[in-house]
Amino acid sequence: QTFTLFKSDGKPIRAKVNITFSEYLNPEDDKRRTDPELTTRIVKRGETLSSIAADVYGNPKLWRLIAQENQLDNPRELDTGKTLTIPKLR
Repeated sequence: QTFTLFKSDGKPIRAKVNITFSEYLNPEDDKRRTDPELTTRIVKRGETLSSIAADVYGNPKLWRLIAQENQLDNPRELDTGKTLTIPKLR
């Protein structure tokens, strides 16, 4: 750290610091990232779970698999930019 501004009595009031951030994943999220049976998808404007299911699985009726995997309470409220975990079909 480097102090860059001081009060008249000599006390530092501004500092420049270098910070490194590390991401922490709880074990469940970490498993989702590394599980070869799962993939992710970022929701685009206008997409619905059924349109995503149609694109990914070729069947819009499989939207519930995506909703369950992502613990979505209301499948009609799908935010643009949200990252969804897409499970593979067995």
